[in-house]
Amino acid sequence: MKQYLAFDIGGTETKYGLINERGEIQTSGKFSSQQSDGKHVLKEIIKLTRLNANDIDGLAISVPGFVDTVSGFIEYGGAFREFDRFHMKSYLENELEIPVSVENDVNCVAYSEKWLGNARNDTDFLCITIGTGIGGALFLNNRLYRGVFNRAGEFGYMVTQNKENDILDDTLNHTSTMLVLRKKFAAAKNMSLDQVTGIKVFQAYDAGDEDANRIVTEFYESISRMIYSLSYIIDPGKILIGGGISNRPTFLQELHAQLGQYGINDDILEVDICYFKNHAGIVGSTYHHMQQKNN
Repeated sequence: MKQYLAFDIGGTETKYGLINERGEIQTSGKFSSQQSDGKHVLKEIIKLTRLNANDIDGLAISVPGFVDTVSGFIEYGGAFREFDRFHMKSYLENELEIPVSVENDVNCVAYSEKWLGNARNDTDFLCITIGTGIGGALFLNNRLYRGVFNRAGEFGYMVTQNKENDILDDTLNHTSTMLVLRKKFAAAKNMSLDQVTGIKVFQAYDAGDEDANRIVTEFYESISRMIYSLSYIIDPGKILIGGGISNRPTFLQELHAQLGQYGINDDILEVDICYFKNHAGIVGSTYHHMQQKNN
């Protein structure tokens, strides 16, 4: 049975795993991304690939940014400045002499859900990831939709309110992420950002803290406005949400309470969390790799 080495590159850490063609994870691990140091990440990928060279049939990469999956060219690398206008596929293939595929990270989440997750029986669905930023992917008519410039699904650039002088400061990436949640709470409590985690904000929310209640309520309202808009523009049938927030046991209950104010219920749109958590990137990039090699 064929096996692949998959990497899910993130700004804080890079996850990796040895995965077979049935999607079974044989081994997995992670290493620090050294605060989005692209050169360090590439060095580690090359080292680990060489260590596993005799056991793998290909290298599957999940990476932030705008990716041309045919050429493996990254136009914009998100938090990784070294990946801007970088030919990752050809670079790694020249270094390692092994087939390489490269795909956007949230597209990989969608692939993992379509292959083995909560969208196996769906032809039309969206994935939304909520973390330091907001990412998205569209699966329409039973295939991933990329857009003309490989930017489809960048829901974080949506504007759902207009409060700032510069309208670009009103994008969801600036108003509705876990990072923004932490910043607002830190400011309200006169704390440094390093002292505040997302978990800490929600613990305060659960304890009835007034600042946390206001900040978290604004967060859910903003996410609900995004979902409301997407539901009527795309009419997907299902939206799956990933990112650290999806680990909160009461997340769906709290989100559905806000969605109800917009008339969104399960009869109109199924909103659920992603099946795959930390392994979504490596599972989805493996599926993408196999799809590319079979086409």
